[in-house]
Amino acid sequence: MTITDVNPKQPIRVYCIDDHPVILDGLRHDLSLSPRIKVIGTATDPEKGLIEIQALLNDVDVVVTDFEMPGMNGLQVCKAVKALRSSIKVVFYTMHNTELVNTKAHQAGANALLYKNSGSEEIHTLITNVMNGLAVIPTPVASAPKTGFPRVDLTPTERLIVKLVGCDCMTTRQIADHLHRSTHTIEAHRKNIMTALDIHTVQELVHYALLNGMCNDSDSVNINSRDATQTE
Repeated sequence: MTITDVNPKQPIRVYCIDDHPVILDGLRHDLSLSPRIKVIGTATDPEKGLIEIQALLNDVDVVVTDFEMPGMNGLQVCKAVKALRSSIKVVFYTMHNTELVNTKAHQAGANALLYKNSGSEEIHTLITNVMNGLAVIPTPVASAPKTGFPRVDLTPTERLIVKLVGCDCMTTRQIADHLHRSTHTIEAHRKNIMTALDIHTVQELVHYALLNGMCNDSDSVNINSRDATQTE
């Protein structure tokens, strides 16, 4: 397929976020090999990166962000970037080629997945395609997801944890910090949830959250961290 650039004379302005400096430097180097791409900034801290992106808002075309990072993950970065300016393209940079990652990328509104073993030419092609309006995310087509979950009335805390895991891609540590609880407590909640729902994988938990509308902005799961710490 032949791709026609939107504006061949205007370089694609890319901002990169990855918490590993060596990987970030390698990505910046690969991107800089193309005369059509200009790296306008990088950050190892996603929160600082978002501050810089906001300052450069009208000069950013594409944000390439690591999928898994401590503190703020790629899904949260994607949502924050899209909230700042929805036309900015977001590319998840990941080593995981799985249905779960694809599902979460679709869910977050990302424009593409870029795998960390990609060569420089492949990276350049993907960035160009994304800038020209092509979504480069494999459609999840693996085995049919489980849909027959038991009818269980989860507690408000349990519903919040399902949302944080299934929709926001938070780890146990991130949830514990968010809710001001111990990792042991959060892990116990997760085990209870998965037992009650007859769920055995995080992927099934994601499907449960999606099927029950927990990932919608209008969903009623809006308990703040202080409320959650007071609820068992």
